[in-house]
Amino acid sequence: MSGRAAGTYESFVGADKPKSAEIVRHRERRRRVRTKLRWPVLIRDHDGKIVESVTENLSSEGFYLYAPTPFMCGDVLHCRITIPSHNSTGADGWLALECRVQVVRSEAGPNGEPFGIACQMMDYRMATSAGS
Repeated sequence: MSGRAAGTYESFVGADKPKSAEIVRHRERRRRVRTKLRWPVLIRDHDGKIVESVTENLSSEGFYLYAPTPFMCGDVLHCRITIPSHNSTGADGWLALECRVQVVRSEAGPNGEPFGIACQMMDYRMATSAGS
């Protein structure tokens, strides 16, 4: 096993500290690791309107998706994320994570593309179904 570095390192020369923009170019907002998962999600807003989408990534605290309609930061929504499930009998079913979420970030997509929506889970429950 080699102990060589995969890249080069620049030595810090001089008494002046580098500017913060030189140290951190992008500050990560997430507190939890996100996993890239594309699971179907139904979103119901406060008016009862249903929007269909697919998660882009998911963590223990929330998820990110693209929606054809905008949601505002602070909006509280009801969601149902469909999770594929497989069991030893060969029957495939699904689990559903039903949750209440708050929109924490909403970004307009370029040139009329869907809106990027980041949601934080406030509470949830699991629902199940037998093979489909």
